[in-house]
Amino acid sequence: MVPLSRPAWLTKMSGRFVNIVWPNWQLFFAGLSLIFTLLALVTLLLLISSKGLSYFWPKPISQITFDVPTGNKTVYAYAYTPIEHGDIEESLWLQLDDYHHNKQSAQYYLQKTQVISEEQPTELVRVTLRDSRFLLAKPVFVEALGKRLDISELAIQRKIVSRLQEQKRDIQLGSLASIHSTLYDYDQRGVAKDSRAYRIQVESYNELMNDIATIDEIVSQYQLHYQTADGVVKKISLQDIKKVSRVNALSIGTKIAHFFDGIVQFLTEDDVHDNRSGGVYPAIFGTVLMVLLMTVIVAPLGIIAAIYLTEYAPNNAVVSVIRIAVNNLAGVPSVVYGVFGLGLFVYHLGGNIDALFYADKLPTPTFGTPGLLWASLTMALLTLPVVIVATEEGLRRVPQNLRHASYALGATKFETLKKVILPAASSSLMTGIVLAIARGAGEVAPMLLVGAVKYAPVLPIDSDFPFVHLERQFMHLGVLIYDGAFHGQAAQPSATFMFSACLLLLIVVTLLNMVAIYIRAKLQSRYRAQVNA
Repeated sequence: MVPLSRPAWLTKMSGRFVNIVWPNWQLFFAGLSLIFTLLALVTLLLLISSKGLSYFWPKPISQITFDVPTGNKTVYAYAYTPIEHGDIEESLWLQLDDYHHNKQSAQYYLQKTQVISEEQPTELVRVTLRDSRFLLAKPVFVEALGKRLDISELAIQRKIVSRLQEQKRDIQLGSLASIHSTLYDYDQRGVAKDSRAYRIQVESYNELMNDIATIDEIVSQYQLHYQTADGVVKKISLQDIKKVSRVNALSIGTKIAHFFDGIVQFLTEDDVHDNRSGGVYPAIFGTVLMVLLMTVIVAPLGIIAAIYLTEYAPNNAVVSVIRIAVNNLAGVPSVVYGVFGLGLFVYHLGGNIDALFYADKLPTPTFGTPGLLWASLTMALLTLPVVIVATEEGLRRVPQNLRHASYALGATKFETLKKVILPAASSSLMTGIVLAIARGAGEVAPMLLVGAVKYAPVLPIDSDFPFVHLERQFMHLGVLIYDGAFHGQAAQPSATFMFSACLLLLIVVTLLNMVAIYIRAKLQSRYRAQVNA
């Protein structure tokens, strides 16, 4: 690198810094840009990690007494410990439980001067309900079959309720499901409803329904009585309770165990509710499955197209126009691909499939509705230019001497391509796939149009034939994050659920890329070993 001549005004300046920096000014600014980029990246990761991981750390519960000036009254509340509200000076953000405030605001923004008292009694608990809501309360006693028991018996009584609910599920999924199947088979075969076989099944069905009703009646007699902040004693059925945590009494070790237990539940449970709580396993499963299907589709198409353009296509105006079109497709907004996929794949192709193979189910669509297959095809089209361009660059970098040597040894063009060119360019092929994975896993706009939903009750893969259901809608981490941001959850200090999902998406994309990079490294080492041999 030849340094530029120093201006006269700079020559008059003295100092060691100028003498060192000016001859290497390009290197200096490149390093400075790299530092700023790394700082921005690290800051972003720290922000997402801190907010996302804080979702799993148990928060202390406070007993708050404060004034409401507009109503001239004093409010008693159990709430999470107030935190500073940065938008308004000298103000606090107070989160109440959303069980007693589900039809009202479960949060308060108040001035510090409004707070009369605040304490953290150790007996306060957070009760997480099965519908994702939670309540903050002071437990009083447990009622079991009309008997009043000490609150220390809560865990034992919850186990009893769990066993009763398991018995109910066994009846519903076992004998009751079998009777349903048998009665459906009888109806299909035209068996008379007054026949002995039909009546036996109906009687068995009624007996099982009576057993379920008995279990429900017994379970309803197990209740937790608790006291609200204003001293009112209320009760809630134990069957509605998912978890009870006495967070104010937890030790550091117990909090750490609670932290990791929350992470495990977040990754394994499948009951996402309003982007606030629950697990995201269906979203992880859907994201990974969609990316894998997309990769299986886009990799061969992109590589074959690049091979044709580089090795077989004539160097004329038509091929040049095709290359320009491919490069331009990489810059098309992703939402355009979503609209294209919705029109071509869902409405046209899917509609025709339904008309040909699923006419008996119409007007209810099977493939003529957004689903996993159409989402994978749409994302394959979106990432196809990336794979083509990266593969073409890799093929061009293969030295011509290798080609000529292969031809000189009597190899055909196809043999040269298979044995020499593709192994030499394998790292570039994998680079294109890595870039496709990185882009495909994080796209949201096309997903909303062609298959991803906020909540999907069943997974695309299950034990029912044909096991992989490509027509089903699925959950996607990017859509989950978008939905949380769209509903303003990012602005609420309590809504760290979205940041946890965002951190998880980064981890999933990183792991997928690491697998592709590992495969690329293996291919590179294998090619070097072949060349050296």
